[in-house]
Amino acid sequence: MRINRLDQRARDRFTAYVANEAFYNGDAAAQLTILSEVKRDEVRAVFNYARDILNKHASATVSGLESHVIDDNATAQDALEHAIAISAGFTSDFTAVLQGTVLGDSAYYVTHEDGQVFYRVLHPGDVEVLDWSATGRPVKVMLQHDDRIETWTPDQVTIEALEDEKECITYANPYSLIPCAIWPNWPRIGSHWGDSTLEHIKAACRLLNERIDLLMWLVRVQGNPPIKALGVDKATLRTDPGELWTGPADAHIDLVKLLD
Repeated sequence: MRINRLDQRARDRFTAYVANEAFYNGDAAAQLTILSEVKRDEVRAVFNYARDILNKHASATVSGLESHVIDDNATAQDALEHAIAISAGFTSDFTAVLQGTVLGDSAYYVTHEDGQVFYRVLHPGDVEVLDWSATGRPVKVMLQHDDRIETWTPDQVTIEALEDEKECITYANPYSLIPCAIWPNWPRIGSHWGDSTLEHIKAACRLLNERIDLLMWLVRVQGNPPIKALGVDKATLRTDPGELWTGPADAHIDLVKLLD
């Protein structure tokens, strides 16, 4: 008998979404590794190369991407191309791919209005799979929109208004399928959900920021070096450009050059 394993990725994925979004957006708390207390006059900055790397990756993935219906019926292909065109295809595809690389998962939601089919990108945090089939396909999915929550099965859909919890209506599913496609970015073995591409570059980005911040601090110290003075009142020593220092004949004033 096969042992059912706990899908830890499913439990932790919402926390991971928040952490990965913070890292991608360059939040200092996410990207900076604090190895010591902040030094006096030290400036710690974030050089967000992770954002550029993932943006270029998503753009390269979507560039030249084509969608095709495996069907000899030209009408189906025309309908798909029309749906892509009116849904701002490149923008939607780029957003979905970028979202997947950042968060680890991405999703599409398909809908129709006035006889036209649209698709748009859903945040995977707004998607909860309540039940999976034996083949790993979602068979009961809850989707949260701005104004409602939809719970889909192949047989029916329940719509609950967020503003009025008592307003809950159930309809027969006219499609016989769930109009939501979810996919993992980097599939994790034993889980239906994926990992973010950021997991592969987080350590390098943190180390780079740490080293650049240290270099910036050293440059500032070298540009404003410590003063070693004996026999002089420190109040008379000013560090403004072109300042002349004077003191008693037996005084000693030296600069400490750290990079020598």
